[in-house]
Amino acid sequence: MPTPQPGTEDYGPQPPPPFPKKYLSMGTSDLKISIGPGPNNIVLELKDYGLCT
Repeated sequence: MPTPQPGTEDYGPQPPPPFPKKYLSMGTSDLKISIGPGPNNIVLELKDYGLCT
């Protein structure tokens, strides 16, 4: 097998690329952040936690 080039090793699932802010939506009762578009959205629900930006 050829030696993998630096940066191409398979470390498993990679973090998503930066997303346009227009795809960021927040709920009001509890915090729901939808990162998309498309069928592979990542939905984060944060309850009883403060949000630090």
